[in-house]
Amino acid sequence: MVLILKKEAEVWHLFEDDDGFHHYSVFYHFSGKIINGPPFWIEHSKEVSTPNFVKFNNIGIGFTESISISPRSLAEPIVQLEIELSMPWLLKKLPLEENTK
Repeated sequence: MVLILKKEAEVWHLFEDDDGFHHYSVFYHFSGKIINGPPFWIEHSKEVSTPNFVKFNNIGIGFTESISISPRSLAEPIVQLEIELSMPWLLKKLPLEENTK
């Protein structure tokens, strides 16, 4: 598999938990087809599904053909790589008044 990193991707900060870990979500698209593997979305009811990430420490990874936003530049079929991760904030936090200068 070759990932072209100049393509569109989406990364966003979800929240900071009580232990100071920041949770992020990422998705990236590429042309391809999933041959086999566990389903990514686990349906609990018609209204509720949860992702089925394969976990490695604080990182969850999954692949799905249920595409959130389809890049026009890719040939079909398209696979969506989803990553969920949590990590501590390592940069020094400045007091609020220093951030506004």
